[in-house]
Formats: sequence, C-alpha cells, structure tokens
Amino acid sequence: MTNPILAAISLPLFAGVWLLTRSVLLIARSLQAKKKSLSDWPWLLLWAVTGSFFSAVNIYNPLFSEDRLVIWTAFALLAVGAFYVHFGMLIKNAQWWINDKIYT
Repeated sequence: MTNPILAAISLPLFAGVWLLTRSVLLIARSLQAKKKSLSDWPWLLLWAVTGSFFSAVNIYNPLFSEDRLVIWTAFALLAVGAFYVHFGMLIKNAQWWINDKIYT
C-alpha cells in the first residue's frame, strides 16, 4: 500500500484479470443463448469477445502508459456493459422463452 509503483502495476493487472474473467463467463452465457436458440446470440458473443480482447491487452502490458491504460480499461468495461444491456433487452423481448422455462 505504501509503494506507489507496486500499486501502479497491480491495479491494472487486477482490473484486467477481473474483466477477463467476466468476459469468459459472458462468452459461456452467449453460447448458452445459442443453445436455447435465441436469435441475437452472435451479438452477445461479439460483445463478450470484444471485452476479453481489451482486458487481455490490459493484462499483456500493464505499463502501457497511463492514458492508454485507462482507455483500454474503459473499452473493456463498455463492452461488458453493452453485453449486459443487449442481453437484458433480449430477455425482455423473449417472453416466450421465459414462460417456456418457468412452466415446464
């Protein structure tokens, strides 16, 4: 905590690993959407892969530069957020899918 250089290295690595873990889980969720034959699963997969790409860039070179690191992290967060927004709208519009899963 008292070493700013260690904090500057560990924080981007922590954020990158966290975002990569979330992105891998989102890839699995989009493949589940494919299995359930939801129509927009390729878009979900695209958002998840985009998030994993940007988080992998964060992990690969955490000392990229301060401004670029913030931009890469922001892009990864935006991709994960876009996945959740798209997935939420897809689930809201797929009432037949939800009713089928609840009542069977």
